[in-house]
Amino acid sequence: MGRDFTYLRSWEGRSFFSFIIDVFSRMVVGWQIARHMRTSLVLDALRMALAIRQPGADFELVSHTDHGSQYTSEDYTQQLDDAKVLASVGSVGDCYDNALAESFVDSYKTELIADRVWRSHAQLELATVGYVAWFNTRRLHSSLSNRPPIEHEQRHVAALAAEPEALLLPAGSVTLNRAGVYDPSGRLDLRDQAIALTR
Repeated sequence: MGRDFTYLRSWEGRSFFSFIIDVFSRMVVGWQIARHMRTSLVLDALRMALAIRQPGADFELVSHTDHGSQYTSEDYTQQLDDAKVLASVGSVGDCYDNALAESFVDSYKTELIADRVWRSHAQLELATVGYVAWFNTRRLHSSLSNRPPIEHEQRHVAALAAEPEALLLPAGSVTLNRAGVYDPSGRLDLRDQAIALTR
């Protein structure tokens, strides 16, 4: 899961938008808007994501963040530990570590925020609800063969039902088996507990 937050403006002042993206499907699985940037902002987004995405018998969740104080706080790291989510923190000053989240911020601000004048925090929050729903169910993603995230996940579930021993990865993934050997098939054998490194 990739995550970050950004600030927004309305006539009522600043608001902050925290979000969590599933790296596999590019789906926004958790988000929150608040008038502050305290740890509770990112914790609320995390709790929403954990209600949707829980670790399974054959995979673990990894949470990747930057070095923001909210993400390195005791409360946040404790929540990750309690949910058995592996924490991954990028290197200081490296913009590439959180590129997926930064790309989402750019899309969100270009496609929704733009140059609009938002009258209130509530108006901004309501518009964001609609944007996230559209982003997850209708927006086409080039990294998903021009499919929306929900369709990508549905196709993945259907493929697993047809061939349960294989885990299909999105286009552009690099597949390594447990020994670190490249597998050009783009599929992971769960019995081998393979590791997917998504670029």
